[in-house]
Amino acid sequence: MARIARMTMRGAPLRISLTTETGTVVTVGRGPSVAVIGSIGEVAMWAFGRDEALVTFEGGDTDIELLGSVVRAL
Repeated sequence: MARIARMTMRGAPLRISLTTETGTVVTVGRGPSVAVIGSIGEVAMWAFGRDEALVTFEGGDTDIELLGSVVRAL
């Protein structure tokens, strides 16, 4: 998951933490911090660009809105 996250979110203007019920899997990027939280499968789907994934977000409202513009693709 760490390698995929680094590849798919390399241009993100945020520090994105992919977090599961067992803890943070990986943190990528620099800048304001936003956490993407869910089961490992849902977080992985979100990292691959599936906006329908069942995840929640933690961070500032502006930062979460900016997260929506991050291109998550290889």
